[in-house]
Amino acid sequence: MATERKLPEVGEEIHLPGPSAQPLMVALSSTVALIGVTQSTPIIFIVGITFLLITLFQWIRDAIVEFKALPDHHGDHGHGDDHRHNATTNEVEATPDSATAPGNTSAEAH
Repeated sequence: MATERKLPEVGEEIHLPGPSAQPLMVALSSTVALIGVTQSTPIIFIVGITFLLITLFQWIRDAIVEFKALPDHHGDHGHGDDHRHNATTNEVEATPDSATAPGNTSAEAH
């Protein structure tokens, strides 16, 4: 008789953004702008840069809207709010709540 392994439950759902034409538009508008530069045609350069900036603005705006629509715990990865990362010293600091949490064996908690 074969033994069946039980798979662990999924911790969180993977978020993938929907299909978008924005990467293609960035590539095309960048190409048009570069053609304008290499051919010394200011009007083509201006058209390319204009479309590039508009597309980048829309892409960033859409990414922010998608990020805000994610659940609050998305990206938490089980660490909770127990620690804060100090970007200056590149160290992880325990918050007051984590220092007194059960199971914490750090010297600071004792």
